Amino acid sequence: MSAPRDRVATHTLLLVDDEPEVLESLRRSLRREPYHLLATTSPHQALELLDSEPVDLLISDIDMPEMSGLELIARARAAHPGVVRVLLTGDASLESALRAINDGEVHRYLTKPWDTPDLRGMLAQALARLDELRRAAAADRSQVLRERVLDELERVHPGIQAMTLVDGAYALDPVRLAAIAAALDDPTLRTYFAPGADPTAATPDTRRLEK
Repeated sequence: MSAPRDRVATHTLLLVDDEPEVLESLRRSLRREPYHLLATTSPHQALELLDSEPVDLLISDIDMPEMSGLELIARARAAHPGVVRVLLTGDASLESALRAINDGEVHRYLTKPWDTPDLRGMLAQALARLDELRRAAAADRSQVLRERVLDELERVHPGIQAMTLVDGAYALDPVRLAAIAAALDDPTLRTYFAPGADPTAATPDTRRLEK
């Protein structure tokens, strides 16, 4: 089941409960939300879906005969730690859900029967936090890559970081750019410096390494 036709799905949710009517109720509660919904009554199939689909958030019932929700959550955390994990619980199993939160296995819990506005609000908040963490991680990766590039350039061309900046960027002529690309050990880094024009051409062509 996908997001409504007039909305683009922003996240993928996996719903797991051994009772089909509970899954259908969750679908109805979320039918107007911009989510791509996956649902199954089998925890084992849920693990397969986690491996094959880009799941952002998992909602699992805590009491299931095939495999407990706690075990499913633990296995999901081990294999896919970036997936937000939510337990669906009744009053009788609330203590177990709270213990799972304290142990770091679960991010949130949802009691049956749930309040639809509360459910939607909780999911929106959890997914917004997930997006925030992903943006921070992407920024960290970009910074690490930038430092790798500069370190490699400094190794191959000592003193390059002391060059004069032009509008916040290092100006490199094509000949030097080609030499830098050829000298880099990392093939990924080389792609950042592959010249787009013949470096021996008479017409000047300047590339920039943004600082």
